[in-house]
Amino acid sequence: MDVVLLVCVLVVFYTYIGYPVFLFLAKKLIRKKVLKKESIYAPRVSVVVAVHNEEKNIVNRLNDLARQNYPGNEVEIIVVSDGSTDNTVDLVNDFVDVNKHLNVRLFSLERNQGKPNAINYGVKVAKGDVLVFTDARQEFEANVISELVSNFSVPEVGCVSGELFFKQNRDSDIHQEMGAYWKYEKFIRKAESAIGSVVGVTGAVYAMRRELYKDIPANTLIDDVLIPMHVSMQGYRVLFDDKAIAYDVVSDDASQEWKRKLRTLSGNWQLVLDHMYLLNPFKNKIFLQFFSHKILRLVVPFLLLIILMISLFLVNQGYLWLLVLQLMVYSVIAVSFIFPVARKNRIINLLYFFTVLNAAVVVSFYRVIIRGQTNLWQAAYKK
Repeated sequence: MDVVLLVCVLVVFYTYIGYPVFLFLAKKLIRKKVLKKESIYAPRVSVVVAVHNEEKNIVNRLNDLARQNYPGNEVEIIVVSDGSTDNTVDLVNDFVDVNKHLNVRLFSLERNQGKPNAINYGVKVAKGDVLVFTDARQEFEANVISELVSNFSVPEVGCVSGELFFKQNRDSDIHQEMGAYWKYEKFIRKAESAIGSVVGVTGAVYAMRRELYKDIPANTLIDDVLIPMHVSMQGYRVLFDDKAIAYDVVSDDASQEWKRKLRTLSGNWQLVLDHMYLLNPFKNKIFLQFFSHKILRLVVPFLLLIILMISLFLVNQGYLWLLVLQLMVYSVIAVSFIFPVARKNRIINLLYFFTVLNAAVVVSFYRVIIRGQTNLWQAAYKK
């Protein structure tokens, strides 16, 4: 029983503290050679934007992409409308009519078949050597495409993720939680990139070599992990470029962020079920990163429950302190849930967000593993 308890504690510690520390040390010791970018490297680029009912955002998105400083005759913008029932298609057509000097192509699919299908279709009709993927809501710095593409002047690079910054939203009640979590995530991604390859990319801003793209299943929930993993499995590096900057807004409230977390974590469970080859360390060249970053997070809430149960069972054998410590932490979290003002404290705030994250793991486990639920298209935020 003592051994089980120790193992559970060590795994939880490694997942959220030990792994980042390992990455920090590895980054210092075995950092890959800095890759030189060649500014003269300018292959033809296809920007793929898969949309569904984005009438509120699509015109701003197209105008934003039109402001990119990449050579205009080398960029085509492909908009794939996945069965939109609002004015998205009409607005894109109007934009094309007014901006005939831009290479914007619209493909309107009759039925809503899901984002993965729309992405596959967009890649199929793309003419560029490099694919840039983005969503309808975000904004790009003017040099994003140039920064992303310049990485491909190095043959070993197959995919590049940009960096996403969240704008301050005073109406949001979770901007502090999101800010802390996103800083933690970006540290991990930057360190993974420095020592080899990052596991997933930022779905709103990333690029890849077209010839490395493999169609993804129609029920894929986290395309921004599966697509770059396919690139990595082919022996190419997946990098994180913090000079390719996009902007987004934080979720308005916890319910929106909860839905986003459920979708992401459900996608992680789906990777385990449908793509088990990713768990083969002999085929997956970044198995350690994938297992540490994605898989271990799925077992942490269950390990926490085991730790609590063992502490109760061994309370008379010197583990009263561990039980008391857990009860104190969970009490603080409960208070922060009932009284949100308590979350202004940074430590309490992090504990609360950690709890929400692990609660989402449990719910996603029930939905995917127990009930087998998947969704075609589920927006991460309100539009």
